[in-house]
Amino acid sequence: MSDKAQEASSEKQAKSVKEDTYITASLYFAVSRYSMSMVRWKCGGLPAYEVVTVSEHGGVVKSVQGVATVATYSFEAAPQFDVLMVCCGAGTRREVSNATMLSFLQNLDRGTAWTTSVCTGSALLAVAGILDGVKATTNKLAYDWVTSLNENVL
Repeated sequence: MSDKAQEASSEKQAKSVKEDTYITASLYFAVSRYSMSMVRWKCGGLPAYEVVTVSEHGGVVKSVQGVATVATYSFEAAPQFDVLMVCCGAGTRREVSNATMLSFLQNLDRGTAWTTSVCTGSALLAVAGILDGVKATTNKLAYDWVTSLNENVL
């Protein structure tokens, strides 16, 4: 692990996830319904956790399966979150070229205790440089594509 990555990792670990933790999932068109529901299922019922969603413009975001979810915040209105989970889905292939999305993830990551992803959501973290010098994984069916996006991911 590079010195920069090790330092960033140490800083993240030093931030403890506290009571009243604010968890968000990033949404975009053609996100996977599975990843959206997993965030709510895994985190939504935990005491002292508030789970919200964020998308570039806020409002309704449709999954690749056609299920609509209303994003709690737009990028512009989003507060700093404690935990960020980047969702997966067919939309990641478009979003890796979305400078607004990548900038939002980079800025938000600086203040989170944990930044994580589901499946190909790791592609967005890789392209944003958040995974530089960090061991990471992704959906094995998308492995070749995701690893081609950033050679600095371990």
